[in-house]
Amino acid sequence: MRFEFELNRFPQFLTGIDGLDIRFIHVRSKNPNAMPLILAHGWPGSH
Repeated sequence: MRFEFELNRFPQFLTGIDGLDIRFIHVRSKNPNAMPLILAHGWPGSH
């Protein structure tokens, strides 16, 4: 429950790709030279 609360503090979005709903969090770094990071988990329909 604690981790769910922490994740829910970030802005969350929903988009569609190839007919699938993709939920994501988008947070910009304060460091202008930061490298983009993408973390992926699960399969369509799983949480």
